[in-house]
Amino acid sequence: MTDAGPPDERAVPRELAGQSLDRVLAGLWPDQTRSAWQKRVRRGEVRLDGKVVNRSNLRIQKGQRVSVGGAVAEAGQVAPLPDPTVLFEDEHVLALDKPPGWLTHAADRAAGPTIVSFAAKLGPLADAEDPDRPGVVHRLDRGTSGVILLARTPLALERLRDAFRARRTDKRYTALVHGEPAVDEFEVDLPLRGGASGADRQLAGRHAKAKEARTRVWVLERLGAASLVECKPETGRRHQIRVHLQEAGFPVVNDPLYRAPAELRPTVPRLPRGRHALHAASLTLRHPAGGRELSVRAPLPEDLLGALEVLRGR
Repeated sequence: MTDAGPPDERAVPRELAGQSLDRVLAGLWPDQTRSAWQKRVRRGEVRLDGKVVNRSNLRIQKGQRVSVGGAVAEAGQVAPLPDPTVLFEDEHVLALDKPPGWLTHAADRAAGPTIVSFAAKLGPLADAEDPDRPGVVHRLDRGTSGVILLARTPLALERLRDAFRARRTDKRYTALVHGEPAVDEFEVDLPLRGGASGADRQLAGRHAKAKEARTRVWVLERLGAASLVECKPETGRRHQIRVHLQEAGFPVVNDPLYRAPAELRPTVPRLPRGRHALHAASLTLRHPAGGRELSVRAPLPEDLLGALEVLRGR
């Protein structure tokens, strides 16, 4: 590896003190797994207090400074986003695994690569009323990863949109949240509405303009300062899962809009900027041509796996 700019240096926080170097690295830069960091350490790409180290099992203390070369730092921060992965495709529909950072479609207030532009390179998309949204059946927030479905024919677009409107879909999300719920399963039933004009943030609570919103939540794993949960939105409101989890007292890790209290943020591993810990894990519905069941799944991405490794190792 050759450096491409100044190294990225970070101080070891209290919550990572006493852990092995590979765990500390995965905690500070969770877009890479512990095994990947072990290889980088062996290649001499990591420095501890300014000196190259080649043992990943070293115990690290609070305040020590860990640095990686510029090329490593850029891999998690400024390198081009990874391309989406095709999960399923035929002549009617296309299902992709969306990496965080990708927009679903072009937007006035944001710039960046879009799922629509990527999908158009793979084949035709159904025309829509909005020329910026061909084939778009539903959307994922920019910081959310996982399953997204597009239509390739007008009939598929109509039938898939009908299925979403009529709630004939089963959508499951995996989220890493702050805190530990007292119960293994719960439901949040709280109406949502848009905020002030031009604001992205959604507001929860009873209001004349609010629309019903319900989310079911199951705890998959308890991790001390955090929990891994599965969410099923029974309705499809904007930012629904993120708002509901915050209102329930378990905000999504690294969510820039629906933030955890300041005292909780240092207790979990850092994620890349703009990436909240929410993943669209699966989508099940009837295929628009023929009606057979179509179930698409997206594996948990590397950045969330890395964060889980750190939390499990505490």
